[in-house]
Amino acid sequence: MYGDDPLLLSLPGMGTMTAPTVRAFLGDGSRLVTAKAAAPYVGVTPSTWSSGTVTQPSRAITKEGPAVLRLAFYQAATPGTRSHARKRRTQRLDNR
Repeated sequence: MYGDDPLLLSLPGMGTMTAPTVRAFLGDGSRLVTAKAAAPYVGVTPSTWSSGTVTQPSRAITKEGPAVLRLAFYQAATPGTRSHARKRRTQRLDNR
């Protein structure tokens, strides 16, 4: 529908399968004014739990919104975290 999307494809981890999924759900992004508005729509904001006087902030993500879109962002982020961890480990070894 949108063809190649240079903006989405320029993001680390975003590939030719993930970018169209994100574009299909978010469209041109005009409905979501900021990233803070997009995160709850996708369902990647941390949930909170409270009971009486006990509050546990920053638990797992809320898992609201389209599961396919959340999966697309997860798949895009996973290689980035792996390469970042590998880069840090390599730098640590080089510093020895």
